[in-house]
Amino acid sequence: MIGYRLYYGSASRFNSNLTLKADFSYDYYIDFAESKRCVDDGTDANCQDLHPDDFQCENLYGDAPLCSVKKLQGLQFFAMTAYNAQAESDFTPELSVRYDGADPWNIAVLSAINTLLLEKNK
Repeated sequence: MIGYRLYYGSASRFNSNLTLKADFSYDYYIDFAESKRCVDDGTDANCQDLHPDDFQCENLYGDAPLCSVKKLQGLQFFAMTAYNAQAESDFTPELSVRYDGADPWNIAVLSAINTLLLEKNK
């Protein structure tokens, strides 16, 4: 395993009847291995390094990973993939969290991200 990507955005990848939307992309993804936030446009060209104050990960490849991201706003939908040099996995189940902005390390967002990380480790 080389890394994980956390995909997120303000819209779900599912329609109201729980079918997948055609040609859907999340707004962004965070590459945990590279500590970069990228626009989810099908390329890796629109990426920025994340400052340690905005992104933290501990024990990423262990049994109990703990990662958090700051500077998210409003309702966000999250899904995660794992990747190696050959391929990227399917998405985990999607989770949604409303970020209230009061707590910069919003505990609900932290919980959602870590639930997805644990799902990828099964």
